[in-house]
Amino acid sequence: MKVPTLPYIHLVLVGGGHSHVQVLRRFMMRPADGARLQISLVTREVHTPYSGMLPGHVAGLYSYDEMHIDLAKLCRAANVRLIVDEVQQIDLAGQHVKGKYHPPLSYDVLSINSGASPGFEGVELSGTVTPVKPIGKFLDAWRDIRADVSESIARADKRSLVVVGGGAGGVELAFAVSTAFAGSDRKLLELHLIEQDASILPGHNPLVKRWAERRLREAGISILNGFQVEKAGSKGIFNLQGTRIEAHHIMWTTGVSAPSFILDSGLDLDSRGFVSVNRFLQSTSHANVFASGDVADCVGQTRPKSGVYAVRAGPKLAENLLRFCDGRALTPYKAQSGALAIIGNYQGSAVASRGSFFAAGKPVFRFKQWIDHRFMTKFAPRPMTSEGSDAELADIRMRCAGCGSKLPARLLNRVLKRLDILDQDELLQGIGEDAALIKLNANALAISTDHFPQMISDSYRFGRISAHHGMSDLFAMGAIPRYALVNLSVQLMAPALMEEEAYLMLKGANDVFKEEGVSLAGGHSTESDTTQLGCTLFGELTEKPLSKSGFISGDHLILTKPLGIGVILAGEMRLETRGRWLQSALRVMDQSNGPAVKLLREFGCVSCTDVTGFGLLGHLSEMLRASKLAAEVWLEEVPMLDGATELVEFGIESSLQSGNAAVLEDVELVGLHQSNAKLALLMDPQTSGGLLVGVSERNTAPLLDALREAGYSQAAVVGRVVKNGLPELMRVLEANAV
Repeated sequence: MKVPTLPYIHLVLVGGGHSHVQVLRRFMMRPADGARLQISLVTREVHTPYSGMLPGHVAGLYSYDEMHIDLAKLCRAANVRLIVDEVQQIDLAGQHVKGKYHPPLSYDVLSINSGASPGFEGVELSGTVTPVKPIGKFLDAWRDIRADVSESIARADKRSLVVVGGGAGGVELAFAVSTAFAGSDRKLLELHLIEQDASILPGHNPLVKRWAERRLREAGISILNGFQVEKAGSKGIFNLQGTRIEAHHIMWTTGVSAPSFILDSGLDLDSRGFVSVNRFLQSTSHANVFASGDVADCVGQTRPKSGVYAVRAGPKLAENLLRFCDGRALTPYKAQSGALAIIGNYQGSAVASRGSFFAAGKPVFRFKQWIDHRFMTKFAPRPMTSEGSDAELADIRMRCAGCGSKLPARLLNRVLKRLDILDQDELLQGIGEDAALIKLNANALAISTDHFPQMISDSYRFGRISAHHGMSDLFAMGAIPRYALVNLSVQLMAPALMEEEAYLMLKGANDVFKEEGVSLAGGHSTESDTTQLGCTLFGELTEKPLSKSGFISGDHLILTKPLGIGVILAGEMRLETRGRWLQSALRVMDQSNGPAVKLLREFGCVSCTDVTGFGLLGHLSEMLRASKLAAEVWLEEVPMLDGATELVEFGIESSLQSGNAAVLEDVELVGLHQSNAKLALLMDPQTSGGLLVGVSERNTAPLLDALREAGYSQAAVVGRVVKNGLPELMRVLEANAV
């Protein structure tokens, strides 16, 4: 089949399922030409679970990271833009994908591998029933189930768990749940496996069924065959005859349905609502739409909704997507007629089944583990290093973006001292404070500017973070932002792709401006080798400004956001940062400092700065010099982002870290060594970081409570201001010595 050739293409992948990870792997091994082909992945979860290892995780055999593919690392290695969002609608006419949080994303070619939703057709639900799909949500629920069962058994309260569905997935899950509670008093725990057919494992040969039935009974799991569920919920499970089984927790493994955004899309669907695709994995109604996995039905090749078929279809999907984008003929996909099923009991044994084939025992279980581990290693990108003769060049290419790209403080100060800067009466405060203050009638005009290269692939989120960061200097002065100018540089590529990038960045920035009551008043745009965004903010100061020089001896130091953004971003560039760590950092960066400033005013604070490029100690030193005081910092009290300490210990640091470390000349370490990982994070550059505030001791507790209630969940007291009698400007202690 021949397809038209476009001068440029935006390929959007919806979902991070078993087929799409194969597509990402293909582009990781052979990256696409980014100037002509741009690829975006829209996914609800940044870690995609491998279904084959789910029972092993439930049984305690595999950790969370061992059973998940890190999509953030995979996308970085494949040069694919990662957008963490939940798709709500596909606009086929306008060729847009609409997310829950992200603005509509245009596409030229679309591929769908989002999995399916749980299917409860014909069942009346009342209360909580936990479907195994989507797996990400099931894992959250499983943690709660496990905690409840463990706590109940410890109190000698009985618990009844039911797994609905006697297929291979349900049988293996029942085994895994039994193993998870192997050390518990089984007299207090009932496990039931329910199947509506006359026997478990329908479609498997009798030897496999007998093996599974025997092992299930040995594990203390009751089997209820011919039990068609009519009602399920908090009162238990009922069949059509009214028989009731008590169930404190119900895990549902049978039946799937198509996600709502597919049902409403206008694509050709099969009788159950799944996307109809031809032998090229291409929609039967829209040539530029492809689909694979649970969400799709290949006409004439209908197969069970199982991860193994999505895995096998992945390489062919990757090939045909690339062929379509290149205008080449597509190649047909032939689904395998059956698949080898290996069912483990998670006590060291397993059974293998395909047609009449049967094998069981410990070697089969070891074979299953080998298959699973081999599959996962394919999707673990090798970290980027700068070893060897090209180390210096590699370091230059991997310089940090965001605030990690700032010039070191001492270098910048030396430059400024060489300038003859004109002073004017209207300039109330200039260099040295977070924002310039200019006399304007009864009030003052506050001005600040910021500019840095793009540090994440999601251009919309980058725009939001840039706007938050730009306003932060004004907030730190207590000013109210009113107007913004934006300087935009977009990497040179196809005009339509440049237009989309510019739109997404400006959309992100403008959305934040509107949330804060700021008008976008103008700016400038250029083509460039790198994409960058800068914001100049104009604000109004109607009260006495907050300043760096307002410390009073005895003040407590409050930090409103955790540290570690710089090392998280540096690690992401080197494929060392885990996806969930990155998403936590992005949530912190995408949080306004505005609400915090209103609380500072309420509690009488007068000293404040925002912690950005020079790190906590660098910005604190500026405040102490301006106030002619000293301070203690309590290292154990300083909030850190998840993963930040681990990355420092692994040897990752931001480009600005070494420059910021010069501040240690002003620091006395008490009971600490300079190699301490948490100490290094006190000098880590922050992008859209939190506020560092001085507050009186009597107002510390109520202000901290108010900050946490306002959404600054990790706000903490990190030290105190003291008289300038210390040997150095700052003293860093492991903990509060008082």
